[in-house]
Amino acid sequence: KALAPEYEKAAQKLHADENVDAFLAKVDATEDKELSGKYGVRGFPTLKWFTGDVDNAADYGGGRTEDTIVSWIRQRCLPAVSEFDTADAFASFRENNKLVLAYGGEANDVFNGVCESLRESVTCARVSDTSVCGDSTVTLFRGSGDDIPYTGEFEQEAIVAFVNGERFPLVDEIGPENYKD
Repeated sequence: KALAPEYEKAAQKLHADENVDAFLAKVDATEDKELSGKYGVRGFPTLKWFTGDVDNAADYGGGRTEDTIVSWIRQRCLPAVSEFDTADAFASFRENNKLVLAYGGEANDVFNGVCESLRESVTCARVSDTSVCGDSTVTLFRGSGDDIPYTGEFEQEAIVAFVNGERFPLVDEIGPENYKD
């Protein structure tokens, strides 16, 4: 019952956002038992994410407030790696995202793999303008203004470990957005 008003507000906000090609729908699984069985719904409320393949729904992994629902869906509507040519374009993108992993090199499978594996928690960008994070350098930009350059080997596992170790400040409030991380 606590989710219903948040869900409604999130649906309205997403409907009004021209940059989001997604919508929220509601099904009463107590009435449509066949549908709830097909998608393994056992508890209520359960949120599922569909990307065009109705047979393969993913579990929703975000919070239960309007802002966290909208943020999670916006994140899913973006490509795994957003591309920017200028520092100004990147700055605008960075302002709208709490945690951004930026790369200043040519597109490659290592960075793309990092971004796919961290898609639930980090927004990724490749920036052509080397003034943002240096050529072939990875930098983690946290919303608090901390910019943390990555100096290790350019390998997927190492970069993922770096991001997971640095994405939270040393002291932070635990809430619905980060309780399971």
